[in-house]
Amino acid sequence: MEDRASPGGVCGRVLWLASVEIIFILFLTRGASSESHDGKALPVQGVDAGEKGAYLSHSCIHDEILHQRRRTGRKEYSVMPQVYHERIEKVERLRGRHLLGVSSWHAHQSNVMKPIRIYLNYDAVGHSPDRDCKTVGDIVKLGEPPAPSTPGIPICDPHGEPPLVGDCWYNCTFEDIAGEDKKQRLRKALGQTVEWFSKALAVEPVKGNLRLSGYSACGQDGGVQLPHAYIEDGVANADLVLLVTTRPTTGNTLAWAVACERDQWGRAIAGHVNVAPRHLTAEAETLLSATLIHEVMHVLGFDPHAFTHFRDERKRRRSQVTVQALDEKLGRMVTRVVLPRVVMHSRHHYGAFSQNFTGLELEDGGGRGTSGSHWEKRL
Repeated sequence: MEDRASPGGVCGRVLWLASVEIIFILFLTRGASSESHDGKALPVQGVDAGEKGAYLSHSCIHDEILHQRRRTGRKEYSVMPQVYHERIEKVERLRGRHLLGVSSWHAHQSNVMKPIRIYLNYDAVGHSPDRDCKTVGDIVKLGEPPAPSTPGIPICDPHGEPPLVGDCWYNCTFEDIAGEDKKQRLRKALGQTVEWFSKALAVEPVKGNLRLSGYSACGQDGGVQLPHAYIEDGVANADLVLLVTTRPTTGNTLAWAVACERDQWGRAIAGHVNVAPRHLTAEAETLLSATLIHEVMHVLGFDPHAFTHFRDERKRRRSQVTVQALDEKLGRMVTRVVLPRVVMHSRHHYGAFSQNFTGLELEDGGGRGTSGSHWEKRL
């Protein structure tokens, strides 16, 4: 999916879609018992329609990454159970015998919900010898290229169109090196992203330290090895850990992100976020802010492979998240998200109160990079 930052455009469409994505993610795992603050789209810090770089664009490759992660012998994610609020667990265990009115249950849930705590780990930035660009002319891996008889073959096309993670060798340029100025931009942008989510999304917090399994490297393109302390002691004051890298990408992919560990309910507890150094510029700052929100949404659950983890208010698996139906106007089958709150907010936004409006359509074009993990581009 290509997100284009036109004058007045980063906020208008991106922020409303982000708000609907937040509503969508509320249904993941404990999600429907999560909350979006006030149900409003929140502004992205630093986003000004008049800023420079208004015509930059981003191509999301999330589904292409998922396709690669499903190859034989690869692990999509690990599962590590967490401890949550004891009374909620007790209500779930005694659900058949425990009398709890709907209103009192929701009131109790509101008391439990807290702003999501996202912890950023930068240990891997610049520390992947075969994947980070350190000097001009370095040859590094993108994806998992075969060991060649001739070093550096096949070579990546730096300006290639999606798919952009095509198992090749990348020839580093000066723009691909993450110097101190770019690292500062990275920390600023991700810090704003974390703040945005803390205002937009409330979850049932992890009780005590967040514990990770470390069963395998977290993420894509070789992933990131989890620090030993995260496995032994866990991470304090965190509901989600994001491991950050600055590895090159081709084409106009500014960043990508995937979940790599989930809890017993399917909720993401660890993810890998990669930001391409050549896009850590003043010109791309506006688009990068919106892009990082978009990509972290994929970690949180806007991902067709995560739909099976979506649950209702009492943590029961959702029987139906999407439906396929014939769109008579288009003359073809489409996939729509039919979760009640998504339908409600979409009807309000579009003024579509007809019984024919049954759900919000997912993208079915754009190839493996975007199909199924984005709202339909026409919307």
